Amino acid sequence: MVIAEAIIGVISNATFQLFGEVSRKFRRDLQTDRELSDIVSSAVEKIETNNGHDVRQIEVFLRSQEVETVVRQIFSAKVLKKDHDANIDMIRREFGKLLLLHLDLTEDNIVKISDSLFDALIAGCANVYVEDIRRGSLFAHEMMENLRFRMLQDELENLNYNIRKLESNDKPTVQQYLEFERKYRRQVTERYKYLSTAHFKNAEKILLDDLYVFPNFLDSMSPDVENRKLIACEDFVSLIYRSVVLGDPGAGKTTLTYKLCYDFGRGFTSKQLGGRDVTPILVVLRDYGTKFESNHCSILEYIEEISRSLYQQKPPAGAFEYLLMNGRAFVIFDGLDELLDTSKRRTISDNIESFCDLYPSVPILVTSRKVGYEQAPLSKDRFKKYYISDFNNKQVKEYVEKWFKHNLNSDDKEIVENVVSFLNESISVKDLRSNPLMLSLMCELYRGEGYIPKNRPDVYGKCSELLFERWDKIRGIDSDVSFEAHLRPTLMYIANEVYSNEKLQTGVPERTFIELTENYLYPKRYDDPDMALLTAKKFVKFCKGRAWVFSEVGSPGISDNLYQFTHRTFLEYFTAYFLVRNYKSPEDLGNFLLPKISNGEWDLVAQLSLQIQNRNQEDAANELLSLILDASEGMNLQSRFNLLSFVVRSLEFIAPSPDVTKNIVFSCMALCIDLNLDAKQNGSYFNESMPINELIYPLVTADTVNIIPIRKSLIEYISNGINCSENDRASSALSVFSVLPYFSFYYEIKEKKIVSDHLGLDKLIFEVFQENKRQIYSLCKNNRFNALDGVYYQIIPLDDIIETYGPGVLFSVNIIHGTSPVLTSSIIDCVFSNLTDLICNTHDPSIVLSRISYLCQQMQLIPVPWSTNTIPIQNSPFSEHFQHMMDAFQKYVINYTADDLFNLFLIIAPMVEYEQYICSYKFKSVNASYYDKSQIFDKIRSIDNTILDPILFIFRAKLRGFCIDEVEDLIREINFTQKQRDLILQWIEGQQSFLAIKSPLISDETKFNAGYINYTSKNILYSNSDFH
Repeated sequence: MVIAEAIIGVISNATFQLFGEVSRKFRRDLQTDRELSDIVSSAVEKIETNNGHDVRQIEVFLRSQEVETVVRQIFSAKVLKKDHDANIDMIRREFGKLLLLHLDLTEDNIVKISDSLFDALIAGCANVYVEDIRRGSLFAHEMMENLRFRMLQDELENLNYNIRKLESNDKPTVQQYLEFERKYRRQVTERYKYLSTAHFKNAEKILLDDLYVFPNFLDSMSPDVENRKLIACEDFVSLIYRSVVLGDPGAGKTTLTYKLCYDFGRGFTSKQLGGRDVTPILVVLRDYGTKFESNHCSILEYIEEISRSLYQQKPPAGAFEYLLMNGRAFVIFDGLDELLDTSKRRTISDNIESFCDLYPSVPILVTSRKVGYEQAPLSKDRFKKYYISDFNNKQVKEYVEKWFKHNLNSDDKEIVENVVSFLNESISVKDLRSNPLMLSLMCELYRGEGYIPKNRPDVYGKCSELLFERWDKIRGIDSDVSFEAHLRPTLMYIANEVYSNEKLQTGVPERTFIELTENYLYPKRYDDPDMALLTAKKFVKFCKGRAWVFSEVGSPGISDNLYQFTHRTFLEYFTAYFLVRNYKSPEDLGNFLLPKISNGEWDLVAQLSLQIQNRNQEDAANELLSLILDASEGMNLQSRFNLLSFVVRSLEFIAPSPDVTKNIVFSCMALCIDLNLDAKQNGSYFNESMPINELIYPLVTADTVNIIPIRKSLIEYISNGINCSENDRASSALSVFSVLPYFSFYYEIKEKKIVSDHLGLDKLIFEVFQENKRQIYSLCKNNRFNALDGVYYQIIPLDDIIETYGPGVLFSVNIIHGTSPVLTSSIIDCVFSNLTDLICNTHDPSIVLSRISYLCQQMQLIPVPWSTNTIPIQNSPFSEHFQHMMDAFQKYVINYTADDLFNLFLIIAPMVEYEQYICSYKFKSVNASYYDKSQIFDKIRSIDNTILDPILFIFRAKLRGFCIDEVEDLIREINFTQKQRDLILQWIEGQQSFLAIKSPLISDETKFNAGYINYTSKNILYSNSDFH
């Protein structure tokens, strides 16, 4: 039956929308589920329709986004359970009102149809829910995730509000809403179908799809970080619910929003967003911020206004609210960072969150630059952050091929030669070409100039020069507006005026454009005001004719033409040049930039200003950086962090004097320790706006010319820090210094790029620690949380630690406060890591078994359970240790004694328990589907080794519930002692455990964004996104 098929389809789509990737197979199974089909068909048989036309109307309605929203609400009510009956009653009313709006029937005639259809939906959802509980594979897992849980709650928000809206009189029909939606989408699609690009031949528009290269994304909480996997764009789209995309300038954030609008507008990506055919609504926050400041309009009012002015579509009253309330819209907020004033940015962030409250089921995407986002972030409990990745080599090549194909009227051979040549020439600025904006400009520069400058200001300068004077000469245009004499300085002045005034960033009216130019030219360049005005008009005309300089933009309610810098990066570049020209000394420039930098603002402008002034003046960087370092002293932690983050990042492209470099290193290390102490004192594990590691990464990635002074400074400061007379500070210093080698490794993971650790942090820290063994030994004996550092760096014997703190210290969780992600480990992790290294590097099994015997002797001194601490899921790399151990033990040709096998049992049993804990926490049951995914369980099941069979049988018995008599017979043959046999049997039957893991260690607010990284096993990286 057509109606039954439609109901099954809408239920299937709703499961995917709510539960994403985990429900893909489950969704496919529903399509062929005979039991579900029978239940729904039976319910549908009760529906009496007058004719076939009604059946067709009902089918169309059931396949609508409105009904998918209703089904999601039914599932949410079932899963959340609270106020279940009341919520179902309201959903039923809502469904009836929607059906009435969509079907051409009277309210009296539709009641029976509505109830029968809704009962069929209820029956179908109930069957799916029960089947899922039986499988134990979907809801139990997904409900542990904060964002999924919030998503379910959101589906039920504002039910009453929507019902009132649906019941209100004197409004257009649904058909009018849907007709408007169709026209609106067509306009959106046409508007974002083309890209305007600067190139040599002309400024024509090109098809977006002809040039666009899909980026990748990094999930800041991804469980796949271990494998260094990026999220492909298609997969990213399927994950959008409340999402923030962060990226560097020119990373393609805005172009991504255009591509999404274009694709969703034409329905191309409907399947990617959980099957939802949504209408894209783009809100440029720079423009909305200006509008809000002038008349405090709501986001909805602004959306309605840009529909009229931008898309030439007047919406029927209530049309957008209908789309938003009934699952038909997808809202994209672009450019949160472009609201320069932090307080205004916070206001707009609050407005976005209020918008989410009002329309809780609407997918939301927000874009922003990474730098400055944390000064006014969106709620961490609602929004999940993603990072737009730089282009990799493959994507760079794809873009360059598309670019040259579009810009060269030549054969394939010449295009290939140009591509190869460009890729070879640009390798010296490989990091710049990985930025999509700069890549496009470098393509233009290379075709015109034949070479690529090696530093950023020169790249920007060459590109800007090319896009002005050189471009005109190539086209045979003899412009009387000199680039160097008038155009460049005038652009600098205008850029500064625009960048300093947020209102002008939304668009400069042509009259204001002329006035600004005239104000600069007279009397600075001309003593005759009439000549200044004439030149100003010619200048504006010149820029208007070059779309890659200024783009004409529309603005509601303003008849005068408006213009913006086409590329924001050039707005910032020319602003930086203006500052350097007008603040000629490093002191003057530094004093101007200080309040900006300390507030986390004007980052790229400040970086470019530093580079430009340093290139033009001897010692400018030394003076300016010293001024910032001096100013940072005595400031609050956040301002210090912003200033020192700016300073240390400059080491990537500036080579200060050794003394200044030393001061940078010393200041950053001191702040790292202060942040660690502050986090301890406040009882927090990290501060996402001031993570310690953000002060360390730039030292690892600094220009090679700075490596020697950085190394010398680190060695000196680390030695001084460990020997500090203040015990608490020395202890914190040791904790921070011990994880420094980890940061170069994690930087590679985070940025998805190989980093050459020229500092040699591993070796550096080890050597400095060995030179300060006596002091570190003392710190380890007096501070329990430093004990791990002493063990890891082989400074204090394990016996001494156990004697001082008791054997339970082996399992104590050690947390490095102030980092992000949270760095944790334990001595037992460290010991297992050392044991794994030994196993991998020796071919003598007697040495390995001797070490295991010693470890087990120590562990048996600890009363069971050995650990009563909370251990974050996947914090311990037990799985990786187990893999290495089993691989090695299978190769050993040796007859294991009963004691050897018992020691292996003692080593492996906690790993098995830990894996079971992960399973039970994530799935609420130990089931076969999890065993298929567990590396430890899979290894236990698959190993075929006669020598290890006895010990493996014990673990298989534990996991599969074998008959205890069979186990007793086996262990009796091994000659275990009675005490050993008793312990093994008690463990198998669940009467004895080695671990007693408590509820989560980190609070809900912290665990949501943190992730947990085991820093004593740098070859193993775990993220804790499943810990919800």
